[in-house]
Amino acid sequence: MSEEKLEEINTIAEFMEKLNNVKELERYKNLEFSEKRKYTIDLFYRGQHNKEYELVPSISRIQKDVPFYVSSLEVALINKAKNEYPVLFSETDNPLDLLVKLQHYGIPTRLLDITANPLVALYFACEDKNNPDNNKDGEIFIIGNQYETYFENPLYHDIVKYMGRSDIIATHSITLETLFYELAVRKNIATTNIKEYIRYNNGEYFINKVINDMYFIYPPRLFERLYLQQGNFILILNDYKYVLNHDYTNKIIIKNTNLSHIPKEHKNIIARYIIPAKSKKHLLEELKMLNITESTLFHDDVDRVCRNIVADFKGRYGK
Repeated sequence: MSEEKLEEINTIAEFMEKLNNVKELERYKNLEFSEKRKYTIDLFYRGQHNKEYELVPSISRIQKDVPFYVSSLEVALINKAKNEYPVLFSETDNPLDLLVKLQHYGIPTRLLDITANPLVALYFACEDKNNPDNNKDGEIFIIGNQYETYFENPLYHDIVKYMGRSDIIATHSITLETLFYELAVRKNIATTNIKEYIRYNNGEYFINKVINDMYFIYPPRLFERLYLQQGNFILILNDYKYVLNHDYTNKIIIKNTNLSHIPKEHKNIIARYIIPAKSKKHLLEELKMLNITESTLFHDDVDRVCRNIVADFKGRYGK
């Protein structure tokens, strides 16, 4: 999928044709049949209004403008939000639910927005409120998740919650035994043989999967906007690697204190398409006919909807 070979999308009809043929793509088939088993593939989409942008979460983008590591900035933002709105952002929240709440209310997080609705992704690839001329080519991604009930294993999700913690950077490296011991303590699980506990629970396999694969979040529809946009998320972890140390201890090491990013060639990215700047206005008009607009996607934001009502009337009747 080199840059020169990316196809363009100029109409919704062209986009729908690509979607209808997605299961015939080699990258889809590679996800569907891998590790000597067949997976069910959940499809998600992401639109970016500038094709030059990397696949990074919102907190990584603002970090460029402030003199903090991403994880330090994240800790400060979370603590500030909890202090200002302790009822809304509770200490008892599931860590991932807390991130979803923060993201909804505009606090930058390590979550990367995706959607189950391809037309919603197309809208975000076309719309750019910060660039009135909208003169940048956009990009749209089709992303596949290898879904199976095997990964409903609670330990797998516990590993993710632990490795997604912003405060883990204080350690920089941690042995496999220490990590699983901490997880066992958190779950009130008594074990006298931690190596056997790791082996029995496929610990090494899960660690490698967490580090090397995407972790998809299927959030409860806590907010109307999540429902309207059919929103889901990819959790971006700290930049980890998993190594066998010189003393034969398995160690998980944080390579740096910033977050990882998703390479555009990642195996879970099934396809990418360019949205030419010259076609964005037409595509937005087509999407409006299908009731995909800012007002419908952000209907729970009253101020934004009212601004769009005024803008619409000016467009119809103003000079």
